[in-house]
Amino acid sequence: MKIQTTLFGELVLLDQCTLVGSSESLGFQTYVNSSHNGTEKRKALRETASQVLNIDYVVARQALAQNFNVLWGGLRKLWAIPVDVEWQRISGVDGDFIECETSIYDYRNDSLALLKHKDGLTVVEIKEVLANGLKLYEPFTLQSFTIRPLRVGFILGDVSAPINAVYAQPSLLFQVMDAPYLQAPVPTQFLGHDIYFKRLLLEGDALNVTVLQHQTVVDFGLGLIDQHSNWLHARYGKPMRSVMKGQQALFEYRQFLFRRLGQYRAFWLPTFERNFYVKSTGTISTVIDVELNQYQEYASNRKHIAIQDKSGNWTAHSISNAVQTSNTLRLTITPALNKAAVDIRMISYLGLHRLNNDSVDIQYKGAGITESSVAILEIEP
Repeated sequence: MKIQTTLFGELVLLDQCTLVGSSESLGFQTYVNSSHNGTEKRKALRETASQVLNIDYVVARQALAQNFNVLWGGLRKLWAIPVDVEWQRISGVDGDFIECETSIYDYRNDSLALLKHKDGLTVVEIKEVLANGLKLYEPFTLQSFTIRPLRVGFILGDVSAPINAVYAQPSLLFQVMDAPYLQAPVPTQFLGHDIYFKRLLLEGDALNVTVLQHQTVVDFGLGLIDQHSNWLHARYGKPMRSVMKGQQALFEYRQFLFRRLGQYRAFWLPTFERNFYVKSTGTISTVIDVELNQYQEYASNRKHIAIQDKSGNWTAHSISNAVQTSNTLRLTITPALNKAAVDIRMISYLGLHRLNNDSVDIQYKGAGITESSVAILEIEP
């Protein structure tokens, strides 16, 4: 469908798209400088994200002819792509202002919005995004409609689709031209870094984790073989899967991604595993007795832990001293815990992580549900 706008000129409006199965990708750019011993320094090369929309849709029977013509002639033109996952219902408008929720929806100054109503589709041009709604360039009158952002972009690469005499199912990859930007709030801090206690979701019946460390195998073909590692310690990788129900949860997840800036900004996260088993009784202040579990032999350089009580509350601590007796490991922690030992549910290692990818996909599942999975990597214990 061809539309004419003041802001962007002539556009091809994508008026047939399927929400379920579509997705968006937010991409950042980070330079990671890794040293010989495995430590690293990172530099963010961009503060705004590259946004790519992957839209699937189905056309059937008579619509096949129109779909062919639009793709044939519009492949290298500018398109207007509705973000249907961010729709909201409006009772009506009479003028140049649409009263709606804007704090958690991605409307932008000098952009477009698509209205769907009983008589068809209407495209409006947004002059300014205000706290209570959208200021438009032109007034209009309309009752009972839904509104969603309309992004302007172009098709990346070519288009392929399964097709037969009944239907076709193109999958289009759109590069959005204006880069989105969210000012993410600073979360709770621990030792100068963000800290989160967001529980990791399983992927199926389990969580697939990876313990990795640099390895050089020395083999001169003479019979003797040896190996060594340059890294100071191993790293721990795992997927961070998130399921967002509703627009508020999706907005908060996007804030998390913009706070990370891809691989750039590190954050503390527990392992959510029982890495220590409590042997203390009574009230625990700064000293806690736990089972040995060969901590001193293999994991004594892990100096940070997270403690969860039976109410689900987490606290972060540093291990300042560890003393081993015949069958008990006594840890001195800061700050003090000041909780009863019977109220402790779990003690996990606390590691400094970063995202292991600069690009993150968000899948649209329908019914207001979105899902995302991104690899994270523990870079310091």
